Amino acid sequence: MKKLSLIILFVIIPITSFCQTYFSFTKCINNYWGEWEYSNPYNSIIDGGYLINGTYDEFIIYAYDKHPSQYIMKVKLFAMSVDNDKKAKKQRIKTDQWYEYTGTVEYYTNGLWDKFKDIVNQWPYVPDASYGEVHTVSATIKIQPYKKNPKVYNIFFEGYGIGINLD
Repeated sequence: MKKLSLIILFVIIPITSFCQTYFSFTKCINNYWGEWEYSNPYNSIIDGGYLINGTYDEFIIYAYDKHPSQYIMKVKLFAMSVDNDKKAKKQRIKTDQWYEYTGTVEYYTNGLWDKFKDIVNQWPYVPDASYGEVHTVSATIKIQPYKKNPKVYNIFFEGYGIGINLD
């Protein structure tokens, strides 16, 4: 029985999180989405760039060569629920009906009075928790319909959007 419990524990834990991984991102500025960029500009030849770490409803983004506590952005979704109804999931995928949640985004700027508009063009190459001024703002987070686990997040706040793709 203990073996079975241990096996179940190891199988369930990875389902609830995506650990540290590279990702792709895009930015929505003036209602136009940019091209997708890979968070490791070296295309896996050497390690570098940015990683994402956390669970599907709360995650951070930080530089590869820094400690996770020195993140550039933290995203929290409120009351995220996983739809277990296969028919409902299929219908969402068929109609491209995205899941929508409220939440918060925490980011950092050089100055207290700066906002995301002052750093959006440089993102993700921006101040982090070790030396930036913290800003916590409300956000709308949309998640593309999925079969197994969420892959694409569109995070909207302060009139801008950040798209995150975990594939």
